[in-house]
Amino acid sequence: MSEDSGNLFQDHLELDVPIDEDERRLKKMVSIVQPNSRVLFEEQLYSDFAIGKETISLVDFTGMYLTKIDSCQKAKRERDSLDLLIAIDSNGVDFEKIADLRGRNDRIDASCSKFEKFLIEERATFDENVSKFADLEYSPADRILSAAREKI
Repeated sequence: MSEDSGNLFQDHLELDVPIDEDERRLKKMVSIVQPNSRVLFEEQLYSDFAIGKETISLVDFTGMYLTKIDSCQKAKRERDSLDLLIAIDSNGVDFEKIADLRGRNDRIDASCSKFEKFLIEERATFDENVSKFADLEYSPADRILSAAREKI
């Protein structure tokens, strides 16, 4: 994303997604570019789910965590903070896998370090973002930091 442009949706992908089996009808879809999304495919951080006759791949909680730790720090992305808390509370984030990735991937390591710093220095912002969707009696930022530290 272009940090200096002030436009959150500056860098995006525009995709033609087929809406019929013959791929004759297409629907224009827009997706935001996520800096850590490549790791989803390289590390297979997804699972296949069958819905009727169709099978779709869904990102697992570890992949979701890695793609949302950057975006939750941006304006207009408050819901990503709640998604991260849900991933933590579901015990679905594999922090051993993340520790391994941090050792092999400078981009992942930088994102994780920046996110940890954000949770410490901008704790109130993170907690406020979660509070827009859930009324909690604890600090979501503290919960995430604690989970990350105890599992590595």
